[in-house]
Amino acid sequence: MRWNILIIIENSAININDSRLKLSNYTDELNKMFRDYISQKIFDSSYYSNKANQKAEEIFKMVIYRNDKTILSYPPSAGENLLGISIGKKTSNLIKLYSTCIMLTLGKLAECVVIDECKSNLDYNIILINIALLKKGNVFEKIVDFPYNDYVAFSPSHKYLFYLENGVLILKKVPDRNANHETKDIGWCKKENTASQLRVNIPELDYIGNAKIQVKVSLAPSKLILDKYYSTPVIVFNLSGDDTEIEDLLDKYPYHAIFDAKNIVPEMAQKVENYFRVLISEVFKYDSHLNINEHVINDEELEYLFRTPVNKLIENEQFSFSGIIELIKKHGKAIEIST
Repeated sequence: MRWNILIIIENSAININDSRLKLSNYTDELNKMFRDYISQKIFDSSYYSNKANQKAEEIFKMVIYRNDKTILSYPPSAGENLLGISIGKKTSNLIKLYSTCIMLTLGKLAECVVIDECKSNLDYNIILINIALLKKGNVFEKIVDFPYNDYVAFSPSHKYLFYLENGVLILKKVPDRNANHETKDIGWCKKENTASQLRVNIPELDYIGNAKIQVKVSLAPSKLILDKYYSTPVIVFNLSGDDTEIEDLLDKYPYHAIFDAKNIVPEMAQKVENYFRVLISEVFKYDSHLNINEHVINDEELEYLFRTPVNKLIENEQFSFSGIIELIKKHGKAIEIST
């Protein structure tokens, strides 16, 4: 039996089996942005040379194979010797440029991971809404009689919000959309009325506003500058592997609401960690050499991305128009629509 999906756009339904809308997976779009950014920032850089790039590639191999992310947390400076590799000025700057490209893209992916987890798992949605509401006490416990299931997570940087409701894929325009939104605030609005956003009241600050969380992905969380997030909880994806980084950040901002992602939703933190490796493999074409079992850990989507060249992803039926329905059914993930 064919699984029939309707897309609801502002109270009108479109059957995507008959629609001529072009469907594209969000990761395909993000990958294109990533490649364009890499090309602009690195290959056109005055610091780029084949020799320096080969050295930078060796450094990133250490990150993948040795799992030594401290190399990127505190990048080597010109004149240093790192495990037999002499670091020159160009190599040092290329490492920093690559790291910046990867981390900026990873921040966007982390935002999508958080939103997807909220949509696919009510328990996660409850936890993150509690955090956004600055709930006192245990954020894992429900607020009595609060209508969690009425709210869907969204980002103002996205054009649409998606959610599945009784086997129907609902698509609506994002409220307060800002295409240039770069700070990765995530908010919630009512499914039935997107203009009605989740609100928070902070009497101590004489503040009433939209409830939201801020997502940060960092190789060195202790260096994050969070001064402007006094009233906004921050979820930190700590890629350093060093818990003292978060401890130092908490000491730095004792009155902020800061949460380590792995202590909130471990699966969410693991996905972001895996995407970090995906992006490095994309830059340096390591996909055929990675230990899939070790790094992907039963994640079929990530394994597929690792094993499949980017130009083959679109050709594969999993990402074709005919196969997109089963993909949604299996994973319940958001898709992007473009004209």
